[in-house]
Amino acid sequence: MKEQAIEWLENPTKMTLFGVTIQQTWPDLWLWEKLLNEHPELKAIIEIGTKHGGLSNYLQLQAIQRGLSFATLDTELFERNRLSSFIHLVTNFIQGDVFIDGGKKLKGLMQNTLEHPLVLFCDGGQKEREFQMFVPCLESGDIVGAHDWNVEFWPKSVEPVAHMVEPIMWAECEALDSWTRFWRRL
Repeated sequence: MKEQAIEWLENPTKMTLFGVTIQQTWPDLWLWEKLLNEHPELKAIIEIGTKHGGLSNYLQLQAIQRGLSFATLDTELFERNRLSSFIHLVTNFIQGDVFIDGGKKLKGLMQNTLEHPLVLFCDGGQKEREFQMFVPCLESGDIVGAHDWNVEFWPKSVEPVAHMVEPIMWAECEALDSWTRFWRRL
């Protein structure tokens, strides 16, 4: 039983949140809580990569509780469920390829000066490209996160824009062996 619980805690392919598949681990969710608690100045959360909507539900609930704006983008519409219907997740969903039509909408969101500082989370199908493309669009003080650290996103992924960002909460992420990492835009 304990082994099953440990596997569930550490293996994001088996995780659910509110019964919805989520590609995060419990330490990742704790890091989000810590990040948002430590940065009450944030005004918006933008997620690239809705997938099943599990993390999107979580982030939208965080945004509702904290009075933040929220948007999530993906090429395919997520599978609606009771929670996503109840919190009207679809009203904050933008469907489109983040490198084509969705990218224009995303850049429009980021250019809205009323929504800064914000946190942008790169968790779509091409995290490295998302990170490198959108970090230059962020304003000083904005935060960017990436998922699948050392799985689909590596230290070399940051190198082209490393001069524009500084790592934050690195000790916590490392201590938890988290799949999520965060940086602040300089």
